[in-house]
Amino acid sequence: MNSTQGPRVAVYRHEHFNAAHRIHNPALSDADNARIYGKCNNLNGHGHNYELTIRVAGPVDPVIGYVIDLGELSTIAKKHV
Repeated sequence: MNSTQGPRVAVYRHEHFNAAHRIHNPALSDADNARIYGKCNNLNGHGHNYELTIRVAGPVDPVIGYVIDLGELSTIAKKHV
């Protein structure tokens, strides 16, 4: 522990997000696209669900009482993911 900064604390933020895509080669027939790409060629798209855990560690800010504001951390995650 650094006596000028206090103890280091780790903060975790768990985020969920979804993504969808469709793989389709216009040079191929619909049947060939379906055979080659399977469910990834679905006309309405094919989706995935993701989970992300972010860890931030550091000294607690003596003014705000946090390592980082969790709302700010969530905003940063949504901006970059």
